[in-house]
Amino acid sequence: MTNTLLEWFNQMMTVHGTLTWVEFSILFILILVETGAIFAGFIPGDTILITAGSIAGVHHNVLELGILILLFAVASWLGDAINYYFGAWLMRQASRIAYIDRHVNGPLFQNLMQHFNRKRWFLFVFAGRFVPFVRTLVPLTVHRLGLNFKTYLSLAAGASLVWSLVITSIGYFFGHLTLPHGLNWAILGLMLLGFGLMFSNKKFRQKVINLFIGLEA
Repeated sequence: MTNTLLEWFNQMMTVHGTLTWVEFSILFILILVETGAIFAGFIPGDTILITAGSIAGVHHNVLELGILILLFAVASWLGDAINYYFGAWLMRQASRIAYIDRHVNGPLFQNLMQHFNRKRWFLFVFAGRFVPFVRTLVPLTVHRLGLNFKTYLSLAAGASLVWSLVITSIGYFFGHLTLPHGLNWAILGLMLLGFGLMFSNKKFRQKVINLFIGLEA
């Protein structure tokens, strides 16, 4: 799937006009599925945003950038809303399988469940939106922790907008740099590798969890 996406993006980069509504629609669906379908976390959401932004940068089209930012923000927000209920139900069914239960309800998650500081909802939702794979688990987690749907939707809307604005704008900046062919993919690959190495470290994951736990005053 990754190779197909790369080929599709490379084709769009060779077009000097604006993105079509068909392409906008495909991008919308990709981010909606990446966020709304818990088992679709393999879809490279950040890479899609950065690459789409870089295409708008290559086109030197600020309007195209604005449409992409709004499109990605709405898609991720709707995905979060779907995941809050449907994802939670799906996880309850999947957790009946011992292998999945061990990974979903492991020691780190149990620690978070027992000691989560409910004054840190804002930080939890916003920080989670920027971390690949983790953002698909945030709606499930806040549901289990008892955050009501209306409050979560308002937090998720802000987090989705900021995420879309920041990541897509970074791509737009790279697009303006007119980097040699292939160098932008190398940069994106290094960024993803860095994220992967950080979160593969157990101590680092525990430090991230510690941001959201503690005794409430």
